[in-house]
Amino acid sequence: MTELATHIAGEDWLSNLHAVIALLVLATVFVGFVLELFPPQTTAIAGVAMLVGTGVLSTSDMLSILSNGAPATIAALFIISGALARTGVLDLFSRALRRRASTSPIWTVLGLILVAMFLSAFVNNTPVAMVLIPVAITLAGAMNTMPSRLLIPLSYATILGGVCTLLGTSTNILVAGAARAQGLEPIGMFEITPIGLAVAAGGGLFMAIAAPFLLPNRPSTAAAAGSRSQARFIIEALIGAGSPLIGERLGDTELFADNSVRVIDVLRGDVSLRRDNLRNVKLDGGDRLVLRSSTDDLAILRSDGLLSLRDDGLEGVQSRSSSLMEALVGPGSRFLGKQLIRLRLRRRYGVYAIATHRRSVNLADRYETTPLEVGDTVLLEGAPEDLRRLTDDQDLIALSDPPERSYRPEKAPIVVASMAGVVGLSALGVLPIAGAAVVGVAVVLITRCVDFDEALESIDGGLLLLIYAMLAIAKGLETSGAVEDVAHALEPFLMNLPILALLACVYLMASVMTELVTNNAVAVVLTPIVIELARTLGIDPRPLVLLLMIGASASFATPIGYQTNTLVYGPGGYRFTDFARMGAPMNLLVGAIATSMIWWLYFADQT
Repeated sequence: MTELATHIAGEDWLSNLHAVIALLVLATVFVGFVLELFPPQTTAIAGVAMLVGTGVLSTSDMLSILSNGAPATIAALFIISGALARTGVLDLFSRALRRRASTSPIWTVLGLILVAMFLSAFVNNTPVAMVLIPVAITLAGAMNTMPSRLLIPLSYATILGGVCTLLGTSTNILVAGAARAQGLEPIGMFEITPIGLAVAAGGGLFMAIAAPFLLPNRPSTAAAAGSRSQARFIIEALIGAGSPLIGERLGDTELFADNSVRVIDVLRGDVSLRRDNLRNVKLDGGDRLVLRSSTDDLAILRSDGLLSLRDDGLEGVQSRSSSLMEALVGPGSRFLGKQLIRLRLRRRYGVYAIATHRRSVNLADRYETTPLEVGDTVLLEGAPEDLRRLTDDQDLIALSDPPERSYRPEKAPIVVASMAGVVGLSALGVLPIAGAAVVGVAVVLITRCVDFDEALESIDGGLLLLIYAMLAIAKGLETSGAVEDVAHALEPFLMNLPILALLACVYLMASVMTELVTNNAVAVVLTPIVIELARTLGIDPRPLVLLLMIGASASFATPIGYQTNTLVYGPGGYRFTDFARMGAPMNLLVGAIATSMIWWLYFADQT
């Protein structure tokens, strides 16, 4: 950065003021991404506002990014992916794997990795991970091991599969769109496939060898939930008018000192006192206690004079079979950004949230008041049918005892044909990928493979907002001349390097930045810089763009750089260092394979 600043300062700095401001805004945005003081969308929009407010980015230039086809393509592919999930196509693979889990667990794990890679090559890898995470947990139980042994490899497999085609990940589509905007010929559907297949094969082999040694065998909250959900019931008990418990503080009551009988809620009239500290609630006559108890404890409660089970017929006997279930908050969940205390789960579903984990940390006393984020896991308790209804309504991913969902299997062939049509039309050059994707969306909507409201829910609006904001920032870098300044500043350091070393520098720059900030932001910002750098050095920019696709997706060493890593963080009971231990060597291996393949395919005959 010192050399870059010296280079810029060496010119007439007044004429380059906009370039300096653009670079400072970019640095500020990236620092904001790392510190996570605000959601990344907020940080990116603030960056756009600074560029517009300082005159670096004109309003017309800002609005011109709406003509970029990449975000529209990504939104269309989200809808088609949602249709694949809604018709049960993705679930077919998961059910086939579950059937073989108990008989051939080792081969089933291999099948899980291959299925994840294959699906991620043609379907956005985030929904693929969401479907297969519960399958991996089931397989772990069949193999008598912990989910932590399987979930990181699953996430890595979806990343490796995503770099095999242009459709596999939004990063590829963004890089291709940015490259076309810089004057490059359109990147073909399978142009990156030879490199991606080599990377996927090498990464898969590394996981098979290294995972048993580098991954922890650590229990997750899902495993704990399964072990504690045996023969339990939710029981509603009444404090009678003459009960000696009247006036006592709940935390001082010996009856509930034993964890075998746990108070979930206290109902006074129609008001739940659960949002207060239950231990400090003073009991009163007519209060109803919602208890979790085993069948043996139920018999003791019936014979105890302190409580009476509700059997007066006014509201029916409130005794139901109870299950604990861990649910994952995915990108499309209606829980996202909301507080559990505001969701009225007891009234709407008869379900209680009893814990929330974020990145392996129990939020404890804050779990009901903390806004939920992608990757959070919520431990829920209730009757199985109520849990099933809740997960369906709120688009949660059930990690333990996954509920059956209703699909539209009769529409599955239409969705598969639509996806194949998108791939075929784009690969043959009949239509650009954006046009082919829109045609595919029209087909799945008209044939009611997915309802319109379900289609909207399948679109990750936050991601699209982030993409548009970063496109605007990239536009500011370009119009201000900052892209050229960066390329010219890097030229003296890179011009005498061997091609292979230059490729390694491009990959490392993309990979390191992706680990720290969101991969799509890195892709949008680095693409014009890499293309300008290649032109400055007098080499073909196309292979560097393909390498950038790999590098911007190669986020293995942290759980924050790629969304699939975030999704497995909580369910696997992982710590931050678990990703670094397994992911750092994976990053280096993928980089070595990708740079070698690029050199062999594009530059070997020039040496």
